[in-house]
Amino acid sequence: MNSLDKVRSWVEMGKQIGKAVRCERGEQPAWLSVGIQKWEGTYKLYISEIREADMTAEKFIRNDLLSYASFEKLLDAYPGQTVPIEELAPLKGQRLFNPRFKDYLYE
Repeated sequence: MNSLDKVRSWVEMGKQIGKAVRCERGEQPAWLSVGIQKWEGTYKLYISEIREADMTAEKFIRNDLLSYASFEKLLDAYPGQTVPIEELAPLKGQRLFNPRFKDYLYE
C-alpha cells in the first residue's frame, strides 16, 4: 500500500490525521498545522499557521476549516505549499481541530 492509499484508508475510517511543523514565516519562527478527518459524510481539511510571537494572543496568519464532498475533491484542493499529504498520520491522544465546527462545504 502506498502512502496516499494509507492516508485515504485512515481518513475513510474516520481517523483524524495531521501534522504540525515548525517553519519560518517572514524570517520569524512559526507553526503550520494541517489536519484531515471524515466527519458525518464530509471530508474536513484544517490548516492553521501562526507565528510563535503571536501564539499568546492567538493571532493566526491562517486558521481555516474547509469541507469537501469527496476525498478526491479534497485532494484537488489540497494546498501543495503546506505539509505533503503523504506525511500526515493519525494523531495519538490529541486533535488539531474539532470537526464539529462550522465550515463551508465545497462541492
